[in-house]
Amino acid sequence: MVVRPRRLTRPGRRVGFQPSRRATFETDLGSLGEPSDDQVSDTIKHVVLRLNAIDDGSHPGGAGYDTGEREQLCEYIDETLTEHGFDLAAMAARRGIGRAEIADEWREW
Repeated sequence: MVVRPRRLTRPGRRVGFQPSRRATFETDLGSLGEPSDDQVSDTIKHVVLRLNAIDDGSHPGGAGYDTGEREQLCEYIDETLTEHGFDLAAMAARRGIGRAEIADEWREW
């Protein structure tokens, strides 16, 4: 079972993953098989860059994701990767970072 965040809403604006973007992320993960750390990292990078584009501030009322939304998006990425069998804690340890820092290199929100 894949855990998906609720659609996050604010007056005049909707944020978060649209179903097609979730499907792309999950399809990317499913196609990896037994990936290297670099392949998992590239998949994380792509989803984070897509989220950065949504959060670029050009949307109506857009001041970016709020704290709760950022936490939900990070949880979604983490849980989805875990459900696809990736050991994020081990990958983070091999890279010398904390698990919560796995997307920080690309994340602008």
